[in-house]
Amino acid sequence: MEDLIKWDGCDAVINLGIMGRRHLVSRLTDSIRKSDPTCSADLLESVNKMLNDFEIKYVNHIVKLMEQHQKPVVGVYMVKDEKDLSVHPVDGGKYKGVFFPTPEQAVKSLAKMYEYHQFLERENRSA
Repeated sequence: MEDLIKWDGCDAVINLGIMGRRHLVSRLTDSIRKSDPTCSADLLESVNKMLNDFEIKYVNHIVKLMEQHQKPVVGVYMVKDEKDLSVHPVDGGKYKGVFFPTPEQAVKSLAKMYEYHQFLERENRSA
């Protein structure tokens, strides 16, 4: 993603399936816990925590990329539940991580951002 966002031919990035993997892994660890009671509960919890921490670090990373390159990055959840946020604030970040439930919604959001950019350019020219 770093190479793509640096490229002058790229105006925005949509990432698919990075966020939400923790839900799938959580289901897997729950199944393991039920089917193999000898499996270490600490190990299973550490796997779940690792994926949760990964998602937090990932959001921080894409916010830094947006700040550095002044290009939007939006994401699409692999799996989303009712507790998942669409907008992820980052402490000290100028921008926020934004994730949609479908690729179509991500594309539409970027299209609206572009329309708004064009509107602002027209307004500045007429002022």
